[in-house]
Amino acid sequence: MKKIFLLILLCPLFFACSMFLESRETHFFLDSGGFCDCDFWQISVFDGENETLFSLETCADSFSLELPKNVALGILAYPVKDGLRQQPFGAIYPYSVEVSEKDSFPAYIVDRLYRGSRRTAPQTRDFVSRFNWSRFIKSCAEFENPWRLDGDRIVKSIASGRFKKSDFKLARE
Repeated sequence: MKKIFLLILLCPLFFACSMFLESRETHFFLDSGGFCDCDFWQISVFDGENETLFSLETCADSFSLELPKNVALGILAYPVKDGLRQQPFGAIYPYSVEVSEKDSFPAYIVDRLYRGSRRTAPQTRDFVSRFNWSRFIKSCAEFENPWRLDGDRIVKSIASGRFKKSDFKLARE
């Protein structure tokens, strides 16, 4: 009887181990909308500590990455033509697995927050992951071309913890 009781107590521990894995493989879909005017795609993901950087053929429509669970990351796919990177396509993981033109600006902002942080990588991941990215993505979608927004102002505002919707201002040209 004691063995059965012990088995019942220990069994959930074996199954729970998979819940506490620090990362998981995630499959992303490149929604290029038929955009083929490039030599190849360069995929970039930076988590505050390590950068994953690799290339895909022009005709590729998906890729997989091993990423930490519950950490917001900007997934950027740059079309490269004649050695020059063009404006990226993007997604914010774990909110989307579709790397698209419409989510490129929000993903770029996430990437800039990581690259510009003076905090430790774990502190930055925690800070960035607590931000309301779903709402930010929806707000960016309200603009015809979010790339015209003042990205520096937005990054500084988010980094300071004082971001407001009124921080969506067009950049001065």
